[in-house]
Parts: sequence; C-alpha cells; structure tokens
Amino acid sequence: MRSSVAGPGIALVTKLDALQLLEISRHFPGRWLQGYVRGKLKSDPVYAAAAKEIRIRPAPIFDIGCGIGLFSHYLKMAGDDSEYLGIDLDAAKIKIAQQAARGNSRVSFKQLSCETLPPWQGHIVILDTLH
Repeated sequence: MRSSVAGPGIALVTKLDALQLLEISRHFPGRWLQGYVRGKLKSDPVYAAAAKEIRIRPAPIFDIGCGIGLFSHYLKMAGDDSEYLGIDLDAAKIKIAQQAARGNSRVSFKQLSCETLPPWQGHIVILDTLH
C-alpha cells in the first residue's frame, strides 16, 4: 500500500495493492464480477483521489449513483470508517451492493432517484455517473 502525507501525522492511502483488491472482490458474487471489481479499482484513479480528499476532512459520505458500492469497499480498505449512504436508480445494482456490504453497519444502500435526495451533511460523491 502506498501512502502520502498531507500534514502532521495524517497518512493518506493513495492506492490499494493487489491483495487488498482481491479481498474486496471476494465480497461480490461470480468470477466475472470479481474480475470487474479488481480491474475497476486498480485502473480508475478517481477512487484513490476521492479517498484522499475524504480522509483530509472526515465526514459522512453520500454516494450518488453508487452502482454496486465499490467506493464503500475502497474506503473501508483504506481505513475510513465514516458513515456511508449509497443511492442508485438500478435495483439490481443496489441488491448486489447490499449483499456485498453485509455485516458492515456503517454502510447502507437504497434504490433512489437523485430527483428526491434526502437532506445530507458531509461529503457528496458522484463517481462514474456523469460520463
């Protein structure tokens, strides 16, 4: 695991290693999806960049368009234990996200349109939604 220092005593994870990515992928069903998870988290720099910013100013996280919940797993592996709410319009993706996050009480996922957002104080992330 590589890290950088943002200030006195604040070590920030910037990239997860292959074993950490493998561990995350094991939360998801099927070889194809597990391969997708490893590849996506390894190749997309937005996860490390967003995790770095969040670790500077810890606060609850609201992930709009969370898909299967990859960012919640990335954050947990990076050492962040903030409250996390992920929403997505796709019911199938939310079901996968909920199953993959079983046992993690700080994380929740809801099928919800971004037209009816709940009130929120903290970080708001929108990854892979505006492509």
